[in-house]
Amino acid sequence: MAKKKIAVIGIGKIAIDQHLPVIDKSKDFEVAATVSTRGIAHRGLPVFKTAAELYKAMPKVELVAICTPPGVRHGFVREALDAGKHVFVEKPMALTVADCEAICTKAADKGLLVSVGYNRTFSPHARAAKAALAKVSGPTQVLYRCNAGPRPADHWSLDPQEGGGRILGEAVHFFDFCCWLLDAEPVSITAQAAG
Repeated sequence: MAKKKIAVIGIGKIAIDQHLPVIDKSKDFEVAATVSTRGIAHRGLPVFKTAAELYKAMPKVELVAICTPPGVRHGFVREALDAGKHVFVEKPMALTVADCEAICTKAADKGLLVSVGYNRTFSPHARAAKAALAKVSGPTQVLYRCNAGPRPADHWSLDPQEGGGRILGEAVHFFDFCCWLLDAEPVSITAQAAG
C-alpha cells in the first residue's frame, strides 16, 4: 500500500525535532512537501511559501501537519479544511474559544478529521495512573505540578498574539491530561506562580 502524503506547515523547532523524524520512520505516511516562509526544505522535498501554493501544486496531499506558532494556527487549519485535507495541529489549535469552535464546526461540516497534538496521555505512566484512579470512587482532586523554567521576556511564546503565553501555549497540555485522567471536565482550576 502506498504511503499517505503529508505536508508540514511551519518548519521550526517542534517540526524539526519531533514531527519530521517520526513521520520519516512511519510505514504509513511520508512527507511530500513543506510550507515555510523561511524556505526551509526537508530532504530536498518541495517547499512552498504559502499553503495555497501547496494545495494548488500538490492536490494528492491527504493530511496537513501544522506546526506554526499558536497565533496563526487557526487560519492554517481552516485553509486546510477548505482544501479538503485532514489536519494534525500542534496544541493549542487556536488562541480563542471562538476560533476553536469555528474549526470544529468546519471540520464536522466537511467530514474531515482534526487532531490536536496533546501527547501526555500516551505515556505508559499516564495509562497506569488512569487505571489506578479508575478503581477509586468518590470525588477526585488532581494536583499537576510542573516546572517549565523561565523564558526571556522577549521570547515569542510569551507574546499574547503570537504564542498565547505560558497558559494557552503550554499549560493546555496539563488541562487536557487532567480531563483525560478523570474522564471529566474541571469544576475549578487554580494556578499559582512560585516565588
